[in-house]
Parts: sequence; structure tokens; C-alpha cells
Amino acid sequence: MVEVIDGFMDAATCEALVELARPRLAKSKVWDIATGSEKEDDYRVSEQMFFGRSDHLTSALIALEMSVREAPPGASPEVKAYDSPPGVKAEVERFRRERDLIRSIEEAIESTTGIRLNHGEGIQVLHYNPGGYYKPHYDYFDPQFDGNKAVLGRGGQRKATFMVYLNDVEEGGGTSFPQQNFLAVPKTGRALFWKNVKEDGSLDPGTLHAAEPVVKGEKWIFTKWLREREFI
Repeated sequence: MVEVIDGFMDAATCEALVELARPRLAKSKVWDIATGSEKEDDYRVSEQMFFGRSDHLTSALIALEMSVREAPPGASPEVKAYDSPPGVKAEVERFRRERDLIRSIEEAIESTTGIRLNHGEGIQVLHYNPGGYYKPHYDYFDPQFDGNKAVLGRGGQRKATFMVYLNDVEEGGGTSFPQQNFLAVPKTGRALFWKNVKEDGSLDPGTLHAAEPVVKGEKWIFTKWLREREFI
């Protein structure tokens, strides 16, 4: 069963996330269950990038802040000469804004789902141009395939998926769940939440879903997969 949550994010937050992600996009890949690695395949046509989880970003921010050297007020020119260049300070501020944005989104997801922040993988942003799509697939890792054993060891199963549309799409680009006869229509700030694992712990084949082709315009979303245990 897919839960639809309208207004999960406001338009300004959606736009801010898109602008941070845009310059870091790379061609999307699919998971190869035989090798336990990613590969390029026309089963999926889009661009993607991942943000670090906010607790990890905080650790990196602390290290970055410690690298900044700034002389106290009234220091001599000789002392000020050892100040960090202005670009370093600007990078710290940029990184802090990113951390704060990601943390606010992850905390909202935690509040909505009841699943702890550290059980989540990093936020994945996806961009689809006209003609972009992702054919029917599951988000869970089937443990019967050897290629999935290592990734399952990093936090257990992807027990749930949280997805948010970051823009309105002119035409197409919905998210279909063929076994549930359900099609979600993109709308800025609209979230979808579904569990990939049943109450008895078995995988739910009813979560099969697809990103339908974008006919006109472009589509931006983010996805966050939530694990059974802390994701490492």
C-alpha cells in the first residue's frame, strides 16, 4: 500500500535541493544481482547523484571548520598572513548550508515514518529529461542472490522507501505500481511512502514499481531508502 503525502516539502526547499544536485549529476545505473555492483543499462534512463547522510556531513563539517585559520581581531599583519584564504571560509559556509538542508529533510522523514535517521541511506536525487524512464523494478535486495549479500550486510533490508517529487511535470513521469493498479502523479512537494517488507518479514512483490516515461518537460525527485538497522 502506497501512502501519498501532499505538501511534505515546500517549493523553496525542493528548488534548493535541485540546485545543489544539478551540477553533480551523472548517468544513472542499475544494480547487478550477479556481481553485486552497479552497471549502465538502458533499463533505466536518467541522471542521479547522492548526498551524504546529515550525520556524516556534520562530521565532515567539523573537520573542515577545524582547518580554517582566522586571526583574532587586532592581530598583527604577520599573524593575519596565516589566515585561510577567503575561498576556504566560503566553502565552509556552503557546506554548512547543505548539511542544514539535508538534516532538515531527513528529520522530517524520521518524524513522518518513525524510522530513525541513521537507518537511512543517503538522499538520492534523480533527474529525468523527456523520454527518461525506469522500467518495473523492486527496491529491496532479494537475499537468495549472492550478489546482494554484501549490501544487505550494511544495514539489512531496505524495509521502506520514501520518495518526493521536486517539481511538477508537464506530461508523463508518473510512478506506477502495476500490481496495485496505482499511478502517482508528480506534484511539487508530494511524497510517496511504502514498505518493501511485509509484517512477517517477507519481501512484498506488490511494491514492484516503475518511473513512467516523461513525455514533456523534466522530472526531479529524490528517494531515500530506509534499512532495518543502522546503515553503514
